Amino acid sequence: MNLELTATLHNRFKPMFPSLINFHCDDGWFDILRNTFVDMERVCISRKAPHPSIVQVKEKFGELRIYFRCQTEESELNRLLHECTHEALRASCSTCECCGAIPARSCILEDKGNRQKSLCEKCEVNANAQGLEHSVYVNMRLPRNISEEKH
Repeated sequence: MNLELTATLHNRFKPMFPSLINFHCDDGWFDILRNTFVDMERVCISRKAPHPSIVQVKEKFGELRIYFRCQTEESELNRLLHECTHEALRASCSTCECCGAIPARSCILEDKGNRQKSLCEKCEVNANAQGLEHSVYVNMRLPRNISEEKH
């Protein structure tokens, strides 16, 4: 993500960023991130709980991943915050990582080390015009149930 958008998120959600982190995704997911942090903030305020610390934000397998650390062991708070990040993951599956357009589909960009990205048709064409060999991985994906993953 570009530095201006990164700074916007750091400044708006200072309590969640005790240290500056880089966002390892493209600019198209900015709105998803902003909305997710607003939701996480609301959860903490409603429960009178401290804000979580955002540890890492990245694209993985064409999906947005947000990793955080809670300052409390309250299981219900953790569950609600994980719901927020899971909703961000779901939204990223159909949102272009480059421009934010909906719908997007998963593509594999072969000259980027076979990185999988969620791209809209326009950005997919632009990638092709730039000589990025790619293939459509799946027309429509649903994220796997991450509640089954260990946190």
